[in-house]
Amino acid sequence: MDLVILYKKSPSTCEDEIRFTIRSMEKYVKFDNLIVIGDRPSFLNAKAIYINLTLENDGIKRDCLFKHIDMLAKAKAIIADERISNDFIWSNDDFIMLQPQERIPYYYNRTLEEWHDAKNNNWEMSGGFKSNTWIKYINEVYEVFPEGKWYEVHYPIVFNKKKLDNVIKKYKLKHLGTIRSFYCNNYKTIKGEQIERDYKIYSVDDYKRYKNAPFISTTNEMGRFEPLIQFLAAKFPQKSSYEK
Repeated sequence: MDLVILYKKSPSTCEDEIRFTIRSMEKYVKFDNLIVIGDRPSFLNAKAIYINLTLENDGIKRDCLFKHIDMLAKAKAIIADERISNDFIWSNDDFIMLQPQERIPYYYNRTLEEWHDAKNNNWEMSGGFKSNTWIKYINEVYEVFPEGKWYEVHYPIVFNKKKLDNVIKKYKLKHLGTIRSFYCNNYKTIKGEQIERDYKIYSVDDYKRYKNAPFISTTNEMGRFEPLIQFLAAKFPQKSSYEK
C-alpha cells in the first residue's frame, strides 16, 4: 500500500513539517511507495514519485476553502494515476508520527451531532475558534449523516480509489474539507475507533501537552516554533531515504 502526502507551499508554510512527516512515516508506518502530490519540497529526491499538481489561488479570501478545493483536484489525480495502489494512505504534510503505528485505524472524535451543536457554544474540543467555513462544512456533512461520527482527526487515513471516487460523485462534493467523515460514514463496514483527543498543536501549551502523544499535527504558525522543530530534529536526526 502506497503513502500519498499532499503538499502545498505558501508563504506561511515551512518545509520542516513535511520533512519530519516523511521521516516519521518511514520510521513508524509500513508502506510501499511514497508519492508527494502538489508542490515539490526542495529536499525531495528521485526515490519518491512526485506529481506536480497545485491549483493557482485566485487570491479571493475564503478561509480554508481553497485548500480543500485544491485537495479535490489532487484526489481526482490520485484516483486516475495507475502508479498508485488501489488502497493507499492519504496524509497531510504535517501529520507526524511519534510512535510506531502497527496499522492505520479509522479514528473519530465524537459524533457529528456533538460537533454540530458545539458551533453554538464553544470549540474547546477542537482547540478553539472555528471559521464560518468550518461551520458550513459541519452543517453539510451533518445534514447527510445526522447520526454519524466525526472522522476529521488529524491523522492519516486509508482510502480505496474506487470507493473514494464513488463518494465524491455520490455527494457531488465541491471540496474535501470533510472527506473523511463522508467516506467513513458512507461505508458502514468501516469500524471506526474513538479517540478522545486530536493531537493538533495550536499553541505552546498544546506542544508541551502532546510531546508524548502517539502522533501530532501542526499549524503553519506552530510549524515554525523553534522548540518544536528542535524536538523533532532530536527525535528524527537521520535523513529519510527520500531526501537529497
